[in-house]
Amino acid sequence: MKTTTARPYLKVKIAEQDCNILFDTGSSITCISEQQFRKIPIDLRPQKSKIETPTAFGTAAGHTLNTRGLYEIPISVMGKIIKHPIHVISQLSEPAILGSDFMKQHGRSYCASTDSCHWLGNSPWTKGALRLTQAETVEPLSSKDI
Repeated sequence: MKTTTARPYLKVKIAEQDCNILFDTGSSITCISEQQFRKIPIDLRPQKSKIETPTAFGTAAGHTLNTRGLYEIPISVMGKIIKHPIHVISQLSEPAILGSDFMKQHGRSYCASTDSCHWLGNSPWTKGALRLTQAETVEPLSSKDI
């Protein structure tokens, strides 16, 4: 994970093309700019999905972004290759955005305090707080359910 600004970006490969993708928990969809999509060699571009999708999406700033279609595209991220539906957006200001749809479906998380990403179940525990309500003693070389 590289953060040169306050926004978290991941280095990924989208259909074998290097890309810095914005990790955006505020985006409900995963999308790629039309410019970045056109970098994918024609023979590697997937067919446009026949699933009916919206023709435009709204941004947090209230702008409308037109979609060119939905494509099932492989994303290589942190050691995994995952095919995921990605919307191609003509006026997208980022090369690509990893949205909450991807995070929910594939168990991807971002920790703002450590500026790191991880897969669910594979999270390093860096900080924690514990409040005791009662003291228990566990004898050496034994176990006890508490």
